[in-house]
Amino acid sequence: KGVVMGRKTYDFIEAYGKWPYGAVPGTIATNRPLGKLDAPLRAASGTPTEILAFARQSGEGPFWIVGGAELASNFAAAGLLTRLDIFVIPTLIGSGTRAFSPAASGRLELIETEHYINGVARLSYRPDGQQKTG
Repeated sequence: KGVVMGRKTYDFIEAYGKWPYGAVPGTIATNRPLGKLDAPLRAASGTPTEILAFARQSGEGPFWIVGGAELASNFAAAGLLTRLDIFVIPTLIGSGTRAFSPAASGRLELIETEHYINGVARLSYRPDGQQKTG
């Protein structure tokens, strides 16, 4: 298992706490220099395919892609997502950043839902064209 995280998400986590995934290897996708990273973190740049290949050097998948619209859109446009979990937080914010860029278009098949006591809902989708398992 591993995590590929966008730079802005990593900076947010670093500013407010510590790596929340314990010993799970993390690859920080960034084009800007990072300071010294403590294990199990490493930095990588390049295309989504190159970043994923770099992440695979630290272990087998699956890999959880954690980040914002830019990271998710790039991995989706490259056809590298096999599952997409969207968390709906019960807060009206009125505006915000798009979840995906127009480059990450396609249909999604709902495969699972889960709701939590705090009102959060998780919607799990399989991107169009992905093989069904089981």
